Amino acid sequence: MTTITELRRLYVDCGYTLREIEARVGMTQWTVARRLRAAEVQMRARHARPGSIRMADTELERVRVIYDGLGLSVAEIADHLRLSYGGAYRRCVNAGVSFRPQGRTKRRAAV
Repeated sequence: MTTITELRRLYVDCGYTLREIEARVGMTQWTVARRLRAAEVQMRARHARPGSIRMADTELERVRVIYDGLGLSVAEIADHLRLSYGGAYRRCVNAGVSFRPQGRTKRRAAV
């Protein structure tokens, strides 16, 4: 069972949405929200701007390395990190990556 500490880390520190947490931990987004509220975690606005989500520096650095260093596309990052495409894209934007032209991924070693 996922602890409130883990839910708080994913929501507050990593900036995951309730849907992304749902996919990662296997409980509904409604249960996640209820547990976070019960633990008095400040919930974000429903449609918060992507840049307003606070993420841990380690999470941003990880996305930057995966995109720039390994050359994965945003869709591949989403699959690799078990995120939605939008979640992966938001993390790339917040990490400050310079996006490559669409359809152009770097050659890379197998992940």
